[in-house]
Amino acid sequence: MTRDHMAGCWKQLTGMAREGWGRLLADEAIIRRGRRDRLLGRILQRHGMALNALRPSIHHGGRA
Repeated sequence: MTRDHMAGCWKQLTGMAREGWGRLLADEAIIRRGRRDRLLGRILQRHGMALNALRPSIHHGGRA
């Protein structure tokens, strides 16, 4: 397992936890952040891209 793969797994796990916390509090913003973290984690895990390189494309809808 590479470092990026492990970081992706961790990001997915924290995203799931954040999403669950948002559901518990009924806070849409926290739920969205959790979903975004899960997506970043999946991309990081599968493609091994650096998180800093992913953030601009995620925040701008795929446009860097």
